[in-house]
Amino acid sequence: MTMVIAVKNDPHTIIMTADKRKTSSNLDGEITDFFDDYKKTLIIEGNFILSFAGRTYIVESALKYINEHLIELRNIQPGKQIEFFQKAFQFGKISFEKQFPWLQPIAVFYLGYLNNGIATLLGFSSDDNFEGEEIQAAIKINAKNADEEDKLRKETEEFLANEISRKKGTLSSYKELANLYFKAIIHVDDPQIGKTGTTIVLTPTGIEEYEHY
Repeated sequence: MTMVIAVKNDPHTIIMTADKRKTSSNLDGEITDFFDDYKKTLIIEGNFILSFAGRTYIVESALKYINEHLIELRNIQPGKQIEFFQKAFQFGKISFEKQFPWLQPIAVFYLGYLNNGIATLLGFSSDDNFEGEEIQAAIKINAKNADEEDKLRKETEEFLANEISRKKGTLSSYKELANLYFKAIIHVDDPQIGKTGTTIVLTPTGIEEYEHY
C-alpha cells in the first residue's frame, strides 16, 4: 500500500509527502514481499515535482518515457507540458496492459509546477485515462476497496486538522509541516505503509527535499 499526501499549501507552494514502501506481487496480484527504499516523490528537470501511487510497472514505464523524452520536455512550448505528462502516464498504462492483461491498471500521479511564481497542482488517474484536473489537495491510499480508502482518508484529514489545531499556528517551517504530513501517513496502522518516506516542497525560491525515518 502506498500513501501520498499532495497539497497546494498556498498560492505559491506545493508539498508532496509519501512513504517509501514498494510491494512485490505474484501473477494473481497477491503481495509477496516489500521493500522500504522506493522514492515516490521526484523532481523532474528542476521545474516539476511528481508523486505517485499504484502499479509499479505503470509508474516505471511512465518514468522511462519521461527520461527518454527529456529533450522534448525541455523544448516544449509553454502550456503543452501537461500533454507531455499525459502521454507519459498513458504510455505507462498501455505498457502495463500489454504485460499484465489480467490485472487492473491502477495508478495516480500528482504533478506540481510554478508558472510566474503561481503554483499549480494537478491530479491524474487511470480511472479516466489520466485526463488530469487541477486540485487543491489529495490524500491517496491504495486500500483494499473504495470504502476503506474513503474511511482512511477521512481519518487522516481529521488527524491533520486536530494536529494543526493543537499546534495553534506554531508550525514555523515547511520542514515542520512535512514532518506533520508524514506523521499522518504513519498514523495509518497498516503493514503495507512504510515507516520511512520523503517530502518535496516547491516554492518560488526553489525545491527542498526531506527524508523521514
